[in-house]
Amino acid sequence: MAKLRRQPADNELALHPIARRHIVAAALLGVALVAFLWPTSRSVEPAFAVGCTRDPAANQAVARLIQDRDEAAETRINDAVFSLNRARENCR
Repeated sequence: MAKLRRQPADNELALHPIARRHIVAAALLGVALVAFLWPTSRSVEPAFAVGCTRDPAANQAVARLIQDRDEAAETRINDAVFSLNRARENCR
């Protein structure tokens, strides 16, 4: 004879462990989404000081190096860009 399964009462309703994991994952995803979209103060500070401007001659020199196809120019481009970035950081 087939064994009959007992139906749980309303107060005994239990979830399958995988269903519980899905519910917890959905709740965490919901909390993360709310935290991501929560409006915050958006004070934007300039990346560098307003009085600090890059040297136009240096910018033109880098532009000329970029147009040059020589391998030595590639090394000089890296050095020039590094120098410009370092100058901007020191200007803050």
